[in-house]
Amino acid sequence: MDGTDCYKFRCSMLHQCAAFPHKGGRLHRVLLVERHAPQGFFAHMNMSVVGNEAALQLDASTFCADLVAAVRRWWPAAVGREPFDTNYEKFVRRHPNGVAPHFVGFPVIA
Repeated sequence: MDGTDCYKFRCSMLHQCAAFPHKGGRLHRVLLVERHAPQGFFAHMNMSVVGNEAALQLDASTFCADLVAAVRRWWPAAVGREPFDTNYEKFVRRHPNGVAPHFVGFPVIA
């Protein structure tokens, strides 16, 4: 999965509520595999092709850790630049004392 595939996966998930297919993509599906099922099974970065359908198998934990690592590498170059700074001001974050007037007195992510 390269950056283009990852972006298309993200767009499919957010905009079409689908784990693919995205028009013009080389992948038809992305399968996030939970590591514990079946016992000892580990699948990451494996391609399965059945007929005309290509499915990329990713270990869910490894995929998430890889995304976090990529953001940590990217972050220093993004901070202090536009449009990142303007957009980040509006980004979802944890509010330890709530968001008035809706919920006050306990943590809220909004």
